[in-house]
Amino acid sequence: MKVSVITCTYNGAWCLERTLRALAEQTLPKSEWELVFVDNASTDGSGELATRLIAELGIRGAVLHEPQPGKTFALQTAFRAAQGEFFCTVDDDNLLASDYLANAAECLAANPGFGLIGGKVLPVMEDPEASLEDACHWTRAMLAVRDFGEDVIAGNAPIGAGMAGRTAVMRGVYESIGTHLPDRIGDGPGCCEDHEKSQTFRRLGWEVAYVPCLSLDHVIPAKRLDPEYIWSIACSAQWAKPWLSVLANPAAHRSRARHLVSASALAACAARYRLAELVGWRGAIQGKSANCWRRFYESRAAGYVALARRFRDVSGHLERIEIAKKSLSPDSFAASPRTESSHSSASRAEVCR
Repeated sequence: MKVSVITCTYNGAWCLERTLRALAEQTLPKSEWELVFVDNASTDGSGELATRLIAELGIRGAVLHEPQPGKTFALQTAFRAAQGEFFCTVDDDNLLASDYLANAAECLAANPGFGLIGGKVLPVMEDPEASLEDACHWTRAMLAVRDFGEDVIAGNAPIGAGMAGRTAVMRGVYESIGTHLPDRIGDGPGCCEDHEKSQTFRRLGWEVAYVPCLSLDHVIPAKRLDPEYIWSIACSAQWAKPWLSVLANPAAHRSRARHLVSASALAACAARYRLAELVGWRGAIQGKSANCWRRFYESRAAGYVALARRFRDVSGHLERIEIAKKSLSPDSFAASPRTESSHSSASRAEVCR
């Protein structure tokens, strides 16, 4: 089996048929990929709908049920069952281009140093009258929309929806290292779990890359355009940012005091915005009010406080990554990891033919 497509859902029936029909149109022969579908305690019949569509569309796959709410639990269940050499995570609102799986498998096979890859994520609005044309880069990022052009970006490229990679490595990450960020429950906002995976792969010695020939449509429901929802995602991301910084540079995790100093500085910024809030000040950046910026800084400060409180847990997580390098690094897979400079010079033709 070449590719395991992994789809985890919680009440995703509203878009599930479009997602699975896009999978059924893949140019990669159905004999070379499987669908591992995990119903994560849905209450809208998602599992039953997936079972019917898989049979109707002739997709090789299985519907698994993970009763414990949380995306991490669902993904662990999926990776335990996955049989493919490579994997591709497809959210229940992702519509893959027809050549997505074929291009992903070819790219990973041709580049043994690539651990994770992803590509363009283009918005499709559920409400035909809605649009992101005038939305700023910040808002588009919070809605997981991504288009960095036609050049391959290798190194520390951001990876999110449509992430593809090496199944054995990701399974090992879940089994040997685990995750630090809090789990995404139900349809609540995410908390940078994809960025955590990308940084973990980097620590293990793998490259992650943006590959423009990979393209998918992300169906965005109207409720996710609510400013409060978008801001909740931003605050979650700010809470996670201190941990992602430590994961990228473990030397930053020296002492509790270091994290508390950072938290204090950010809390001071939040306090200034609290004062501005009392006089009704509105910031020029993104048109957000002082209340929003106060929440922004408070969230990041809370992230540093969490690192200080869980100092030993964080240290243990970093130690597990170092231990896992013996079995999960590119060298352990008999692959010669390319240097960052050689990756950065890769042309689009070499990766996306």
